[in-house]
Amino acid sequence: MDRIQEAIREIGPHLLVLILAIAALVGLLTVLVPVQAPIVDGIALAVLTHALVFVPIDRALRRMPVPWRPDRRRAVAAGLATVVLVGGIAALILMVLGAALGGFDVTLAMVWGVATGDLIRTQTAIDQLTVRAATLWELYPTLPGSAADLRPLFAELLGAGRPGVDLMRWVVGGTGGMIAEVALASATLFYLYQRGGRLAHRLLAALPLDIHARNEVRRRLRVTTGVIVAGALAKAVALGVSAGLLAWVIGGFDPILVAVVGVLTGLLPLLGPMTVWLPLASLLASQGYWLEAGCLAVATQSAAWLINVGLDRWHQAYAADRLWLNFILFLAVVGGLASGGLRGLILGPAAVVAAAMALDLLGSLYGARSVRRAKEPAPGAPTTG
Repeated sequence: MDRIQEAIREIGPHLLVLILAIAALVGLLTVLVPVQAPIVDGIALAVLTHALVFVPIDRALRRMPVPWRPDRRRAVAAGLATVVLVGGIAALILMVLGAALGGFDVTLAMVWGVATGDLIRTQTAIDQLTVRAATLWELYPTLPGSAADLRPLFAELLGAGRPGVDLMRWVVGGTGGMIAEVALASATLFYLYQRGGRLAHRLLAALPLDIHARNEVRRRLRVTTGVIVAGALAKAVALGVSAGLLAWVIGGFDPILVAVVGVLTGLLPLLGPMTVWLPLASLLASQGYWLEAGCLAVATQSAAWLINVGLDRWHQAYAADRLWLNFILFLAVVGGLASGGLRGLILGPAAVVAAAMALDLLGSLYGARSVRRAKEPAPGAPTTG
């Protein structure tokens, strides 16, 4: 009995601390549930772009003949990186919407309506985008679903997916749901740009890794994000843009719609380019434009071949062991779009990066490389033989 009481006295305080910690975390997560989506978006963007956007800007500021304090330099670099990334995404969205809605005047009016909570303008814009998307099924009749299935995605993009919640946000905060979410995601991105390096350093310091293993983990993170963002995604964007331009010049098709299909299918190995030009060439051939159909097929496939050759050389020189990520990335983007809507375009690649880094950490801790490091004598240690 005395032993049981003594064990309870020893374990009791630890259990109490553990219960309090779990209760605090549950309470914090409960509070964050209403704003979890923009926070997750900010985290995903930071994971994907920290090494490619923030680090180059921070290095450029470090080379300037200015007596920066490290914390102030990181804050300035984080602000610039956030503006560059968010501004670039916003400009891309505005360009696509402007082409889809028929002019930037209409697009700016729509954006103003969304920002001011004008539900009439927002619903009008959603209707126009849905009608324009119907052309996509005329070009690619084998696509699953219909234009009506895209309406919830447009509503989500314009912040009109939950009218009651958005109306309450408008009454309380004076802004639409989309503007509030963009602001919160940008704030999360800024903080992770500024403090993400320290957070990662503390996480690695808590793991049983030596300095060489930590540097290797950091290097592989840069390589992984480089392969996904600057490699696979860049190839998909290049394929989509080139396919859209060629389809517009040769066949007179809508370049924006073709480019959207080209970007999504550009992640698909081997068959991606063919899925872009084959339906368009078949449509031209059915109308008697055989020469245009052949030119479109040859030009699109040649452009895809040139893009693949250039990026394959970069892959082989930079990260030949990361090529398996391309196919996983395609599956992750498709799964992300199916489960999370437009956010899947961000969450899918971020999930691939997180999974790859988890596997790298397991390999560093328990793989063959860690076994070899354990068997190697420490520097300066006496050797036998």
